Amino acid sequence: MSNDFALDESAIREAFRRFLFTFGDRDNIVYFRKIANILDSGSYSLVIDYADLAVKELDLAKLLIQYPREILKILSNELRDILTKEFNVPASIVHKYRVRVKGIPNRLRVRDLFKSINIGRIVEFDAIVVRATKSKQILRASMFMCEKCGRKFRYTFDIFYRHPKFCPYPDCDSGKIILLDEEREYEEYQELVVQELPEELPPGKLPEQCNVVVYGDLVDAARPGDRVTITGIVLVAPERKLGDGKKPLFETYVEAIYIDRWEETVEELKLSEEEIEQIRQLAKREDFEEIIYKSIAPSIYGLDDIKKAIAAQLFGG
Repeated sequence: MSNDFALDESAIREAFRRFLFTFGDRDNIVYFRKIANILDSGSYSLVIDYADLAVKELDLAKLLIQYPREILKILSNELRDILTKEFNVPASIVHKYRVRVKGIPNRLRVRDLFKSINIGRIVEFDAIVVRATKSKQILRASMFMCEKCGRKFRYTFDIFYRHPKFCPYPDCDSGKIILLDEEREYEEYQELVVQELPEELPPGKLPEQCNVVVYGDLVDAARPGDRVTITGIVLVAPERKLGDGKKPLFETYVEAIYIDRWEETVEELKLSEEEIEQIRQLAKREDFEEIIYKSIAPSIYGLDDIKKAIAAQLFGG
């Protein structure tokens, strides 16, 4: 990989555009068709399979692993340009579209996310969602006005809100900037708490949990109880305001790029002919009801009314 490619945003955008318009065969340009599909479906995400990217544009795929936040931002900007120029998507909504990636080779367990070596890396892991907050709105961009010269300017935010300290116009030295209500851009925001899978739990260990933040159309993509595969970037945030004499402690969390909810499968119960006949004979007995409720917790004497209620719930579905 050349250093020129690694540092040149225009080269990265050109490689991504080439990938979008050439991956597949002449009759099926896969990602060009996907762009058209997301416009029809109302989704705002173009999901790229990492294996596809690595096959067609290996240098770009390597950069994505090394600098995930920076590269995804460049790729999303290129997608927005394509949507504006090729598909006539209005400027008022094009900022909502973004590139997401799945199938990252760097797969971890939840408990491995907390190692310092993984900070800033893009990873993929399986987990169970145990808690989800309600959807909120996060401010992504807004108009500001200089109190001295009266001119307005636009300012964008990444993760945290940072108030502009100076007027951006060179002929003005004012430091008094006012946040305006007009032309604000918001995006959906949600926080999840996920827990490692029981089958991945080491013997004698309690399950580890991790906070996951999601944006845009990933909000409400998973509910508590769902098993999911999450692709995301491991980040840290200070536990409290940093200051002299205080421990500079940081909390690990994951910014989700893609969430794949596992399909629920119901195992079909198959009975033998002998078992079916036994059930039919049992149903003909006059004491059938008594047999059922007395089979519940047989070691506990009495409490027939409670056992009947439990049996009614079990058979009632």
